[in-house]
Amino acid sequence: MVYLREFQNERILCVANVSRAPQAVELDLAEFKDAVPVELTAGSRFPAINSHSYLLTLPAYGFFWFRLEPADATKDRQDQHVEPGLFTLVATGKLETIFSGRERVAFERTVAPRFLPSRRWFGHRETSVAGVSVKDFAVLRDGGRSRFILPLLDVKLLDGGVERYFAPLAAEPEHKDGPALSNAAARLRRGALTGLLYEAEACEGFVPAMVAALRRSERLDTSQGGRISFSPTPHLGAELMIEATDVHRIGAGQRNSSLVLANQLMLKIRHRVEIGSDTEVETLRFLTEVAHFPNAPPLLGVVDYVDSEENHTVLAILQTFMRNQGDAWTWTLGALKRILEAAALTPGQDDRVEHEEFAIYMPQMRRLGLRTAEMHKALATPTADSKFKAEALSYDDVCEAADAARILAERAFARLKTNAANTSDDKRATAERLLARREECFALIDDLVQKPNGAIKIRIHGNYCLDRILIVKGDVMIVGFGESPSLSPDQGCAKTSPLRDVAVMLRSLAHAVAVAKSDLARFVPDATRVTARLQEEFVLFSQIFIQAYMEGARDSPIWIEDERTRRHLLVLYLLAELLHEIETEAETRPDWIDTAIDGVTAILDRMAQAS
Repeated sequence: MVYLREFQNERILCVANVSRAPQAVELDLAEFKDAVPVELTAGSRFPAINSHSYLLTLPAYGFFWFRLEPADATKDRQDQHVEPGLFTLVATGKLETIFSGRERVAFERTVAPRFLPSRRWFGHRETSVAGVSVKDFAVLRDGGRSRFILPLLDVKLLDGGVERYFAPLAAEPEHKDGPALSNAAARLRRGALTGLLYEAEACEGFVPAMVAALRRSERLDTSQGGRISFSPTPHLGAELMIEATDVHRIGAGQRNSSLVLANQLMLKIRHRVEIGSDTEVETLRFLTEVAHFPNAPPLLGVVDYVDSEENHTVLAILQTFMRNQGDAWTWTLGALKRILEAAALTPGQDDRVEHEEFAIYMPQMRRLGLRTAEMHKALATPTADSKFKAEALSYDDVCEAADAARILAERAFARLKTNAANTSDDKRATAERLLARREECFALIDDLVQKPNGAIKIRIHGNYCLDRILIVKGDVMIVGFGESPSLSPDQGCAKTSPLRDVAVMLRSLAHAVAVAKSDLARFVPDATRVTARLQEEFVLFSQIFIQAYMEGARDSPIWIEDERTRRHLLVLYLLAELLHEIETEAETRPDWIDTAIDGVTAILDRMAQAS
């Protein structure tokens, strides 16, 4: 479905795919020749219209909203957006002289406070920066016209806190095909020569330069007596030399940016950095070099900063890039929607096996359970390394987990009480039903505390959600170890029962069901039937995942023979996850809090029946 809306000089083109299957469409846009479609939700510029046929591909139920703008207008707007704020830094010699004397003061006071909040990876884009100081830096030269300055910046926030950022910058002379000004930090001048200082990730030579430095085990001395070390693993030598400079970004969060080189290597830049061990690096190194776990991307190299007192800070890691068919979150959400659509088209047919989507997805869920068990068995591989050596899970460990659950419960019920007084009647009733069971919840936590029989604690994934699972050639690859913004490095390194990962994955499945229910409610008239059917699918998916996990764990160090211990630990971790969700959802997404409330209620009901 395609339509155009016009008002004065503004034209909005809307394209929607109302099919459950992806669709390609050719549009006759000849009357808008040379106009540039600008996608309204993200501001992305699509290729200019230069022929009668304009090709678009839309996912199932996908849509585009475009503003059609003259090519000159979009270029002018992009340039004008940044150019007035560009400060000119003067280099009196080599590139590093911009970080000395008055130029350093100008960078800290004028350039960095404007540049950092414009980056997607900066954690405080909506707030002003109180101050920036250059903690240390080094310069990487790639042999071409680009130079890369690698600074660590201490950013002072308005609340008085200080965070450290790694913000690699590229410097090169001005030329016809130079970088977009939207990536620029400042202009450069040395004598009669002019250039641009801009985000290194926008330079096609940056990732190849970093990989080359890893291959030769480069060591760059820094201005404050430290060093930036490029440390390859043995697996990097097995990778083919890559001449191509095909680099694309696949993600940028508040802490990391991921850049892919020639669809073979992935460089993950740590932007928000902290001194100390890096959970992901340690875990990937163990899985790659000790456990030889095949379902996680091999670690190929690490770039870290070592200050003058030998404190280490990881700045970047290099991994094998896993070509994939999407993550398990997307697959699960799609499968849920298509299963329900198939059921809606055949309302009298309850046999799920007859639905093609069910037959395709169920083996993936079973495989996920098996691979999860294999990951935990790999993390329990015998080793002399105290960070990874498996230990018996003690009664004190269970008491500590229960104490944490009680704290979460106090916070959750306090949030519920506040929300109940400021929400709609339906949501108030839901919250009040759980509030009435407050003491029952605390009593359950007490009942779940017992001496664990035959359980161990190990390093686990730490943030084991569906979006941390990639679908790769009919199998799954596990990524994102320890990437939980709510955990400190010490918490990410802590050993615990592998059943905590299982609990987090079960909650991720529940979130997928909640999103599918919300999306489908707009298209399926019988909301009650939708909710009931999705709950059935959630229970079935969860059962298949747990059964496969237990099957894979059996007769291994991670297996808990005692059923009571196994059940109590899983319920305790699930309950803690749910209580944490109530607190966070009440603050950030109150419309979604019912999912967590329903989860707590279901656990209370099941445990009451079992007793």
